[in-house]
Amino acid sequence: MQKKWLVETLLPIGLIVLFGVLYFFPYYQGYRFKASDQIQQGYMTFQLEKLTKETGRPAFWAPNLFSGMPAYLVYYQPEGNFFTPFSWIGKLFRHYPPMILFIGALGFFIFLRVEGAVWSWALGGALAFVLTSYYTNMIVATHWGKSSVIFSVPYILTGLALLRKGKIGWGVVSSLLGWAGAVGGNHPQMLYYALVVIGAYIIAWAWEAVRQKEWKPFVGKLALFGVATGVGALSQVSSILPFYEYGKYSIRGGSELERDAEKDPSLRSGLDKGYAQSYSATRAELWTILIPDFVGGTSQEDLWARFGQSSALAQALSQRGVSDRSFLRAVPTYWGGSPFSAGSFYVSAIALFLMILGWTYGMEVWDWLLAYVGWGVLQLSLGQYGYSLWTTPILFLLPLISFYAARFQTQLWRRGVVAAGVFLGGWGLISLMDDAPESSYKLTDWALEYLPFYNKFRAPSTWLVVMGYLLSWMGIRGVLRFFAQPKRENLLTAAALSIGLTLLIGVGGTLMGFSFEGPNDAALQAQAQLPEWFMEALREDRIAIARQSAFRSAFWIAAAGGVLLLFLLHKLTKVGTGLLVAALFTMDGWLLNSSYFPKRETYIRAREVPSPPPPQPHEEVILADTGWYRVLPLHTNTFTDARPSVYFENVGGYHPAKLKRYQQFIEAHLSRLTPEALRMLAVRYIIAQPGTSLPPGYDSLRQTSDGVVIFRAKDSLPIAWLVEKVRVFQRNDQTLDSIGAYPVHKVALITEKDAKRLPFPPTEAPLDSTERVICLKRSPYEIEYKVFARRPRLLVMSEVYYPPDWIAEVNGTTTPIIPANYILRAVVVPAGESLVRVRSESSIHEVGRRLSSIGSILAWILVGGGLLWEIWQRRRSTLA
Repeated sequence: MQKKWLVETLLPIGLIVLFGVLYFFPYYQGYRFKASDQIQQGYMTFQLEKLTKETGRPAFWAPNLFSGMPAYLVYYQPEGNFFTPFSWIGKLFRHYPPMILFIGALGFFIFLRVEGAVWSWALGGALAFVLTSYYTNMIVATHWGKSSVIFSVPYILTGLALLRKGKIGWGVVSSLLGWAGAVGGNHPQMLYYALVVIGAYIIAWAWEAVRQKEWKPFVGKLALFGVATGVGALSQVSSILPFYEYGKYSIRGGSELERDAEKDPSLRSGLDKGYAQSYSATRAELWTILIPDFVGGTSQEDLWARFGQSSALAQALSQRGVSDRSFLRAVPTYWGGSPFSAGSFYVSAIALFLMILGWTYGMEVWDWLLAYVGWGVLQLSLGQYGYSLWTTPILFLLPLISFYAARFQTQLWRRGVVAAGVFLGGWGLISLMDDAPESSYKLTDWALEYLPFYNKFRAPSTWLVVMGYLLSWMGIRGVLRFFAQPKRENLLTAAALSIGLTLLIGVGGTLMGFSFEGPNDAALQAQAQLPEWFMEALREDRIAIARQSAFRSAFWIAAAGGVLLLFLLHKLTKVGTGLLVAALFTMDGWLLNSSYFPKRETYIRAREVPSPPPPQPHEEVILADTGWYRVLPLHTNTFTDARPSVYFENVGGYHPAKLKRYQQFIEAHLSRLTPEALRMLAVRYIIAQPGTSLPPGYDSLRQTSDGVVIFRAKDSLPIAWLVEKVRVFQRNDQTLDSIGAYPVHKVALITEKDAKRLPFPPTEAPLDSTERVICLKRSPYEIEYKVFARRPRLLVMSEVYYPPDWIAEVNGTTTPIIPANYILRAVVVPAGESLVRVRSESSIHEVGRRLSSIGSILAWILVGGGLLWEIWQRRRSTLA
């Protein structure tokens, strides 16, 4: 018994540990990912980390990004959560990438074991799951919130599987672990997608319970799962509540501009449809799940390494007397739907073969449900390249039509050929009929309008992350059915169908109607001024890459089929077969991902990324000014580079979820350098490239040794000021559009609804020399002004408006903060001398802290109860 436990439990866990360490071994050699997002994250968080260490208090405001924004999505430390069972694993591995890979592989391994897989096959399925190419991509890109969610969900599935099999205590514990990790990962989009898999499991279980007339136990077990779900989520609520609140004001929330609502009512609640559908998968890109480089691999493929002189592009260059081959080292061969690609959505050709192998024994309810979930996921991932809503029902009927058409055949191989032929033929015919997706109302359009929260997400192609669960799971389900009834005919039929499908699409892609031309080709050709012969040669190389990749996938299918054939010939045991196929899974995924993320291009020495980076000459010049001001960095990518935010209060920066109002302000004014917009943000310095024309209202200060020019404002506004007049508009868009039409130091622009919130109206009269504002204190926690006014005035602060976290007091009395000039804060002050105090106070943080404390206590109680239940059950069964 002890030997069995060592072999079936400790050995696979040890192999998973070894795999995680070796897969990211450069981390243990002093390297880190050379990821722009990670570097930008360091720039964004530096000031906040420093402030938190100095004060010991969490900061809810980040003044160095976009003139100030909430810190929740920048650097936030939730409190009250002490249900973190995975934290000790982090200490064991010391680094996040190997840790999260271990967590994901272990969770999927346990899930497959509970579902009935032999340990070696469960190990293979777990490795296939974590080696899904996009999963490595998101870890390397340091999108660790995504990976935390993706790799926690297997524990939720395990909890469901355990409850279904009557293991109540362990089911509750596993569900708690999974929900705590998935919710605590703070990535709603990934969790939203993963819910589809969880929901599919519950529906299939419900169907099974009804058919077996066991619906009462099902309801009871599902209720326990619901309790575990609620408690697990509650324990992590301190992490997600601030994000939820901030989301309403970010670019993923609704627009307050009336013209947006008139243009598209959905903009009131979420993203613009065009923006939401950016990064959609093209119809050809769906095949990368099976053939990884079908749409050209990455955005910068090394064609010289792939094909050498046989590359069509290399030959075309030679024919025209071009001897320089350096360009062939980074060729834009990718022709999918995204602006760029770091890798494909490849899961596993072997897993797809094993899935088809299971289907040759007939389609069970679980097979139909999981297949349809996958089919729906593929359709949603198409986004702007999806099918018209009228063709979608036909697409969803195709699998059924294919299945029933094949039933008229008596021989198994003929059934497979007919089913595949009807399915592919029908799909191709629909694609020919519905070939203008941009002009049609699509499934994604419907989802954006009617599915809850769906319009908060962009990049529909990321739906394909769900295929990592489905294919890995369905592949192991398929091989379980094979082992239950080992038949050579089924094995050969499945192998022939899988290889045939792979070669038909990959090698015969042009015959199947694929153009090997992408939606970004026209822009690429125009931008780089590429001739037609270049584009044609590029297309030929894309075809060659697809064919090479298809042969690669066919090889792995043939290898896995050969291993199973050895089992049929009694040359291998079931466990030995699983170990060999697990090795094939590993080699397939590891080799492919290593080609996408080679060490030289993926890693950088940790010491080469200093924090903070040493100040550059132009920064040293500006830092000599110790007053309060902001900078506009035009010498870099102003709104996608957070480097200037390390030392300055920056009107630009980097963040994927800026405040909605500020983004609209950027588009309307900052991108156009509207002079009054710069004045109201107290932009004293503009950093630009040499040759930049002198901005209005600025003098040239100097050109520094690092090759940039510094401009200084002739007369910049202070950090707060009183205005002589208030201009009231009925609409928000009128307020935004009118910036620049009035001198901001004299006139404040507000809306009628905000004017009504003021406790008393400000007086409109010229300011005299005695009326002034003195800033006494200014920090992310608190700002204080001493105000001298002859009459009631509106005080405008050069601070970005964010209603949830800022409270204003005038002479000790709380007063409303209203938006002025669309993005700034304003309060009304009485005549005389006033002390205005504006403090940061996150009520949502406090609510989250309390709820997480309650949830964590309940979670540990449930864990203890679940373990005690299992101990009691085991003792009772022993006595019986």
